[in-house]
Amino acid sequence: MQIETANDYEPLAAIVADRAPRARFLDEITAHAGADYHSVWLDETDTTVWHAWSEPGEDLWTLDHEPAGEALAWITETLTLALDSLASPEEAENYLDQAGREEDDLDALNELEAVRLAALRTGSANPVVIDRRIRSEMDAHREQIRLLARLRASNLQQAFGTERGAPAAAARALGVTPEAARRAISAADEFDNRVREAAAQARKERQELEAQG
Repeated sequence: MQIETANDYEPLAAIVADRAPRARFLDEITAHAGADYHSVWLDETDTTVWHAWSEPGEDLWTLDHEPAGEALAWITETLTLALDSLASPEEAENYLDQAGREEDDLDALNELEAVRLAALRTGSANPVVIDRRIRSEMDAHREQIRLLARLRASNLQQAFGTERGAPAAAARALGVTPEAARRAISAADEFDNRVREAAAQARKERQELEAQG
């Protein structure tokens, strides 16, 4: 929600200081957004984000105030490069070129997590409830990874087959060990077996309950 506009940054910063005296300035998120044209604060007391911003070359500044959950999308997008580097630090060229850059990105991740936790606390401040929500999200990601692993297996099976020499051929092409290739190729069968076993177990448990009733 837009709160105010001004020809200078200072009046908007003063509004944040007055209305949210405990708001935390997010240095790294501000830096990634562009400190010349952005300032971002997190108020953990009411789980909201304040954002003062201006378009390059313009004098007009705007102050927005929104729930942390709504700000999370654009903040995450702002940190795309940092998050990509943290996900694959051994391949991050900016880490090779700039000593200590990884520490800045880790600080940015800490700030992003603070925003995410604030968003989770909007519904409940109980850490046990928040933990349950985080674990639920983790489970959803694990299931997505299983589906992607099955898709990968289907691709490898079509390319290299499932016969005895398939893992070795896949390993040479992918540059991985034969055991890693074997696991990748067999992921589809493992997924299917898991589904069949779970369904059969569910039917068995229902039949036992019905027999007891």
